[in-house]
Amino acid sequence: MRDETEATALRRREVETKQRRIEEMLQSLKLDGVILTRRANFAWMTAGGDNHVGLATEIGNASLLVEPGRWTLIATNIETPRVAREELEGVAPRGNLDVEAVPWHLGVEPAIERLVHGRRIASDTGIAGTPNVQAALAGLRFPLTAEEVQRLRRVGALSRDALEQVLATEVAPGMTELEVAGRMTRALWERGLEGTVVLVAADDRIRQYRHPIPTGRAVERYLMGVICARQGGLIAALTRLVHFGRIPGDLRARHEAVCHVDAALMDATRPGARVADILLAGQEAYRRHGYPDEWKLHHQGGAIAYAEREYLATPQSVQVVKAPGAFAWNPSITGTKSEDTILVGAADGPDPGRVEIITAHGPSWPGVEVEAGGRRWVRPGILELAMPGTTR
Repeated sequence: MRDETEATALRRREVETKQRRIEEMLQSLKLDGVILTRRANFAWMTAGGDNHVGLATEIGNASLLVEPGRWTLIATNIETPRVAREELEGVAPRGNLDVEAVPWHLGVEPAIERLVHGRRIASDTGIAGTPNVQAALAGLRFPLTAEEVQRLRRVGALSRDALEQVLATEVAPGMTELEVAGRMTRALWERGLEGTVVLVAADDRIRQYRHPIPTGRAVERYLMGVICARQGGLIAALTRLVHFGRIPGDLRARHEAVCHVDAALMDATRPGARVADILLAGQEAYRRHGYPDEWKLHHQGGAIAYAEREYLATPQSVQVVKAPGAFAWNPSITGTKSEDTILVGAADGPDPGRVEIITAHGPSWPGVEVEAGGRRWVRPGILELAMPGTTR
């Protein structure tokens, strides 16, 4: 009970920060309130609350009308008991939570129309003809709160453990990509994580496709697993590669090169840095290591939090790094890739103001040592496994 009380207190503190940001936005846009229905926005506002039922949509099944000093939960009578009790109890501002429970057979839109009539209410979906302010809401997510930093560290560690466990101990030649994806997904659920992206590629599919959804293709020697995993709304992303038998020299060289690029991107990710300049540092690393055009074949990543990428880094990016913030860079060179999730500028980090890799590979995973910005970086290597029936 004590742990639950402490957790609720932490959520309330985080919610207070979000409420201030929302109220400043409302004042700036001359609004009376805003309705949050998207899963990402609901989780952000409520410090990890969950309003979903179906996994195949980012639109939740319960809405939250946020006004200065007050929330109203709007949902059918199917959803309101659970959401009010399990997601919102004790965290509404000053305890001011109203519940609008709508009979399931009537639908919520008429109730929302009644609530917003004659008032300046916006939303994140445009429901009931309200102005859609999703772009403004997304801009409120950074900087991360101290509580979000702690929660994201947990998501990162759990995600890393899940992916590395499966790829190091549960896969074998002959297994299909779909079977591997199933094991990855199971490992995530066992840790309380939802896989929002699960990609698997075997052998030649790694070279052919940057976004390889899993298929019935059987693994022969080489395998890539990619996940974005969510808990409490926050998402971590990472990629790992395994090879059965000796890793070919060309593949090893390509992977070392992509690790150099990844380190350059991470090193350039500093509080106040222009995102376009970070990308430029990555482009220069591609050129320096002999692959000048590979960056054009796939995006290089960007900010991460309540979306797999809150925004992508492009040469035209106008964003700057707000600290504390989170990024997931994912440089690739045909046939290989390097990806982890990082925090930057966390005051309680091991090196305040600099990068903390929250999905850093575990001690049983090989590392590749590279240099960037005068610092030594260790990026995850390709795990070499023995072919069944042989010794390595």
